[in-house]
Amino acid sequence: KILATLSGGMPSAKDRYELSFSASEIQQEQLGSVLENSVLVDAIYKRIKEIQLDTTELDRGQGAGDQNHSVIDVITSQVERVELDPQSSSKHTSKDSISKEARVSTKWPIIHLTNKDVLQARVLVGTDGKKSLVREVAHLPWYSHDYKQHAVVVNVEMDEESAYHYESNTTAWQRFLSTGPIGLLPISAPAVTSNIMNIVWSTTPTEAEALKLCSEADFLREVNIALQGAPGFHAMSTNKPKLSLRAKAVIPCMPAVPMFPTNRATFPLSLGHAPEYVRNRIVLLGDAAHCIHPMAGQGVNLGIYDAEALSEVIQVAAAAGSDIGGDGDIHLLPYQKDRLPKNVAMMLAIHSLKSIYEVENESFNSLRGIGMNLWNLSPTIKSQTIRVAMGLDV
Repeated sequence: KILATLSGGMPSAKDRYELSFSASEIQQEQLGSVLENSVLVDAIYKRIKEIQLDTTELDRGQGAGDQNHSVIDVITSQVERVELDPQSSSKHTSKDSISKEARVSTKWPIIHLTNKDVLQARVLVGTDGKKSLVREVAHLPWYSHDYKQHAVVVNVEMDEESAYHYESNTTAWQRFLSTGPIGLLPISAPAVTSNIMNIVWSTTPTEAEALKLCSEADFLREVNIALQGAPGFHAMSTNKPKLSLRAKAVIPCMPAVPMFPTNRATFPLSLGHAPEYVRNRIVLLGDAAHCIHPMAGQGVNLGIYDAEALSEVIQVAAAAGSDIGGDGDIHLLPYQKDRLPKNVAMMLAIHSLKSIYEVENESFNSLRGIGMNLWNLSPTIKSQTIRVAMGLDV
């Protein structure tokens, strides 16, 4: 379940507005999963090893001996630079290290590694984040908007009583503050006894820095005030930075965080998009192509949908025996045609919601709350929202 709450003033039932989503509303077992990045990466490497072993056994069965040829090679060296024109790379490496096919006229991307190895690729997929080196080398444009917010991210542990009462393994909570939303997300499986939850708190850069540097006791108190405190209440003492937590809502039902948190991290928030995903055998994917505000938890999801769409067009081209990146990127452009409008639609939706929740006006607060309640009372709109967020209609 997901529960978001907003209030226009003092903590009374009549001015508290709630929006809730439940998997049961669309006959699903769950809305999704919240995974730590390390868990996801470990699962990917595990799958790669399985594919490598399967391929090795296949090669041996076909008489390939013990060559241990694999369709996937894992390279741990860092990228030093990327070049698009093989002719220009002759200044830095011998022509023998680049195949004749790549040198003639295909202009394969050339990747130079820090260990001095040189790689060439029919297609280079840039998944290197919003400051993408691959995007820069391809001269693909990038438009961005600085939200002037930082996210504070930390894992916390609920005590057993709180975890049971607030369904910490099955419910995500979000509260909207004047400085940005704070989310409390479950990352423990329902069958697991530990009750670990992830906090993503979007706020001003100054407040984020204060939250990162304050003591664990102060941080814990600030989190609980952000989740449950009164509007306009400043928790920090006079000789510490004040964290203007002018909450739009007091949410008695929001869970308190009783356990000390783990190490805190912060990162800046921005909106960014590349209007082209494909050019000259280079493809952008994930944050290299688009980045959004984390308030709806859709950033990684969009990257996964990108990867799925790209794999499909590559499979079609490979099955036809085509040069995947050849013929003016004709085999890769369907990926851009599919994903670009869908990513833009999601980005605009989240940016609009963020902008709406940031407006500080009493009359508008009431209208916003009424709209939130009407949204919550419409099964059709809610079910469609859930399906899009889950990737069922993308």
